[in-house]
Amino acid sequence: MCSSDLTMGLRDSIRAASRPLVKSAVMRDVIGTTTSVVGIVALGLYSVTGIVALDAVGALGAAAMLAVGAVLLMAQASELITGRSLPLSDLERVESAVVAIDGVRAVNSLVAIHHGSESVQIELDLDLDDHLATPAIEHLLDRIEVDVRAEVGGLHRLRVQLNPAAGTE
Repeated sequence: MCSSDLTMGLRDSIRAASRPLVKSAVMRDVIGTTTSVVGIVALGLYSVTGIVALDAVGALGAAAMLAVGAVLLMAQASELITGRSLPLSDLERVESAVVAIDGVRAVNSLVAIHHGSESVQIELDLDLDDHLATPAIEHLLDRIEVDVRAEVGGLHRLRVQLNPAAGTE
């Protein structure tokens, strides 16, 4: 946990969460708690005033919140099925880690996608120095994998396309 995490509010922390299940769990909890509070308030008002309509309005309000919540949860569930990109901050950390490796000249393309709730797939397209021999390239690939795994938890697949430096083909 870094110091910027401590200054971030609850809402921002939830928005910045990179795992879809975290957001779904928080949303379910908020919807459940809110509908319970609405139901208890409506029941309390009915008990105090004896007006049945207040209880009915509370029940309808809770039902409407549950319906809206269900639609929002379905939208989030689609991210688990179709995949979604990693947050920009994670992509920037991966790119910085890869560019810092000796032998890598540039990152031409970086695609990182969540598959399901835990699995991450990353595809890199890199320009390399032109003086690298095969053993050095193999070592470079091992180093890239280690450094990327250190930056991104849950890495399932790393695919790297290597290009010689521009003008050496």
